[in-house]
Amino acid sequence: MANVLLWEINVFRAVAEARSFVAAAKKMGCSPSAVTRAIQSLEAILNIELFRRNRKVVSLTSAGEIYYRYAVLMTSAQEEAIEELGSRGGALQGWMRFSAPETMGLTLLPYVLNRISARFPKLKFEVRFTDEMLDPVEEGLDFAIRGGFPQSSELIGYSLIDYSRSLFASPEYVRSAGAPVSPEDVQHHSVILHTGPRILKDWYFSNETERIRVHVEPRFRFSSGSAVYMGVRNGLGVARLASWLVEEDVQKGRLMPVCSDYSVTAATGQHPQLHAVYARATASKRVRGFLEVLQGEVRAAFEHHKWGLEK
Repeated sequence: MANVLLWEINVFRAVAEARSFVAAAKKMGCSPSAVTRAIQSLEAILNIELFRRNRKVVSLTSAGEIYYRYAVLMTSAQEEAIEELGSRGGALQGWMRFSAPETMGLTLLPYVLNRISARFPKLKFEVRFTDEMLDPVEEGLDFAIRGGFPQSSELIGYSLIDYSRSLFASPEYVRSAGAPVSPEDVQHHSVILHTGPRILKDWYFSNETERIRVHVEPRFRFSSGSAVYMGVRNGLGVARLASWLVEEDVQKGRLMPVCSDYSVTAATGQHPQLHAVYARATASKRVRGFLEVLQGEVRAAFEHHKWGLEK
């Protein structure tokens, strides 16, 4: 086992994540044959098959899935050591890999990353925009940003900002179908429901005096938050949207709040939150330092209302 080199482990991780020897070779900056030799060497040393191979698909065996978890830890430790040695002067640098909800890619996150990259020119970013609730450990990420309501898990949560959700529609939709005034009215409108990461059957409407539960019967079910947003913009119906996402649209008259005496909350009345999750075992000092910077920039953006599409 002592003959296993970090090169082979890095190649193994690249193939496992790309599900392709050719794509892994491009990422590693070597030839496909070099990747093949590295995997063959690793399998010979471990005396076990790590991948199933055919002409179209490369997938991990059950043993490969187990080894991948350790490969992530080993390669991440290597990256952390290199980056910490290189940042002894205190500046953040190197790759920061994380996931974020799709709608953050439309407005808020590019603005925030622009500010952070100006402060830390040696930082590089790999962001996976998805509405799936990815596990950062399984996906080889430093952390995952999530919106909504924090779920209990083995991952550590790091709050970025609280925000509100309300119902919105386009002026065109309101002219043709009217606007719901009370939560009960929503049942008589064309509702666009976001199904990722899970399907919600009920919405909870809250104000200072009451909390009302409404069963939602959608006309449209979209797995993409960006598609929900664009569906409302194009007059498909009424949807629950984050206040920070639609602020500029409301100001410019592209969208309008409906059922505006209520916010859409959790069953407990709790407002949603942008938060990051990471594993205690894999969160380096560098990652925690970056999250502090990210939190500060997100909160400054919210305070000054700067993140729009047309600033």
